[in-house]
Amino acid sequence: MHPSLRLSNLSRLPESIRPLATRAASGSLPDILALRSAITALAPELQVYAVCAYHAALNPLPIDTLRVLDSDASVLKYRITVLSMTIECLFSFEYARTSKVVLGPVFALVWRRIWLWIEFFDGLRDNMPTGLDLAPVYGALGRAVEISYGVESRETVLSTPGFLRTLGRAWAFIPQIGYRPFFLVFMDLEDPKRAADVDEFIDGVGGVEQAANLIFTTLSSLLPQNDDADINCASDLATLYGISSVFLGHATERDALADALYKTKIVTVCTRLSLVVGRQSLAKKPPTPSGLHSMLFTAILDAFVGPDWQKRFAEAVQAGLFDATILFSRAAEDAEVHIKGKLLPLLEKYLPRATTFHSILIPLRDVLPPFFDAELRCPAADEELQRRVTDAWKAFVVLAKDQLHTLELYENRQLTNLRGCAYPECAKVLQKSAVKRCSGCTVSFYCSSDCQKRHWRTGHRAVCAILHDHHAGKPAGYSKKDIRFIHALLNSFARRVSPETVAFGLFSILNGDLSEVTFLQFDFSDGPPKIEMGIQAGLRCPVHAGCSSDQMITYEIDRAVRSGGRMFMHLIRLPYDVVSHGVFMWHLSDGGLYQGVLSLVKAAQKRANGAQVDPSEYQVELRELADKFKNVLSTH
Repeated sequence: MHPSLRLSNLSRLPESIRPLATRAASGSLPDILALRSAITALAPELQVYAVCAYHAALNPLPIDTLRVLDSDASVLKYRITVLSMTIECLFSFEYARTSKVVLGPVFALVWRRIWLWIEFFDGLRDNMPTGLDLAPVYGALGRAVEISYGVESRETVLSTPGFLRTLGRAWAFIPQIGYRPFFLVFMDLEDPKRAADVDEFIDGVGGVEQAANLIFTTLSSLLPQNDDADINCASDLATLYGISSVFLGHATERDALADALYKTKIVTVCTRLSLVVGRQSLAKKPPTPSGLHSMLFTAILDAFVGPDWQKRFAEAVQAGLFDATILFSRAAEDAEVHIKGKLLPLLEKYLPRATTFHSILIPLRDVLPPFFDAELRCPAADEELQRRVTDAWKAFVVLAKDQLHTLELYENRQLTNLRGCAYPECAKVLQKSAVKRCSGCTVSFYCSSDCQKRHWRTGHRAVCAILHDHHAGKPAGYSKKDIRFIHALLNSFARRVSPETVAFGLFSILNGDLSEVTFLQFDFSDGPPKIEMGIQAGLRCPVHAGCSSDQMITYEIDRAVRSGGRMFMHLIRLPYDVVSHGVFMWHLSDGGLYQGVLSLVKAAQKRANGAQVDPSEYQVELRELADKFKNVLSTH
């Protein structure tokens, strides 16, 4: 036994206190409390001699007897009070001068007894005698954790088998356990062990669903009743900081926890908390923990990644995303971390990408207009970085206005619905009302029964069911309205693509290989769609030749070839899609553009003795060719 824990140390206390200390060492609750009052009047160097009395009061020997008497709530309640008050007395020492010297070296021995009692009482939880309250036990656990940090003995606690699971059980039992010990523990955990430790804690809480609900409930309780009010309580700010750093900052590393959190409307809470903390950071009153604002804003951005991100984006918009963005720009203290690392990705990637979706444009229409003239000023930014932020915001506003106008046209049914005949030897472009839909695949249209019958015999029969299955699905998080609106955007955008763009793209590809079948890709992955041209060889499945997807691509390639330049495959790439979603046909009202470019390439290569040529040398010819086909591009 450590010398400081020997009961003989009681003889060093003033004679008037020794009998009291002896009775306290035997576990007498009134004397334990009285001893604390008595020693506070002593000099710190004398106070330390009472440590042995508290250590003796935590004697674990009665545990075996209590297991037999576990139905006697009064006895158990008495022992719980002894435990909690003994720990409270230990915590009341003047640490600055005594506890690091005395409690530090002996804490492992004291903790061993504390842990045996806590483990015993926690074991009664699932079969708890009537009238027994474990709140003081879990409160004692929190106090013991604080002692361990005060005396620099945290490793003693963290290495205790089952400690983190019990701490999780404590939080689930009484969420108001006291968050200082809670976040102290997790702020101290380091990778690679951190993830396993947090998982153990979540297991103690009762699993990810229970943990997510507790996180959401706790953070919600920290929101001020008044939107303009501050979070003034230091312990509330500490709680917010601890939970944000442990769970929100690492939720994306644990998909199950992230999914459970997003079901609780955590994005709304984080956005509103970001508004509160942002205002406080700017005013610097009351002071907020360093990095808290950034952590909350990061949690919002993390929600814009992965399946169902559109719903979470719309949720953030309705909760005040744009106010939060402006506050974050003005409160930025570190240009590299805050502006380059968080603000610019939001402005340049997440916001433009969101304007593609019907489900996001609806709340944007109601919320965004008042911010059209807003300015994002970044105190920490240099002139070039500030210009980039300003330009990115202005570009988003222009894009948003354009997309909202398209939404209005879409809802008023003013966007032309053109359809092309799926039979490649025909490929006529007509109004939607003039074509007939295939009842099998539901994605092919025909201008007449004759065209439908011919196509059935020459290829469509083999892939009709495959086309239906492929187009019936939709990416996670995309509503049917989202998909329909994306197609409407595609129609609108495709009609704005100049024949010159297509002509130059065709020339570059055919210049490399005259036999290549080209396709167009409309890439919506980063906001406003970009048009790209490619070759069919990149579309074939490299692993599963002959699989259903490969059959569908082969069928579409065959249609494009047989159309004589009237039909181009086009693909739609959506945000976070690994592969493009949907293979459709882009119809040209006249196949002469393709044939004209092909003839120009052949003539150019003939003059170059079969070698590839520099497209820049044929810009005039390509423009003249494209001018003949103005306003003849259509799609569906």
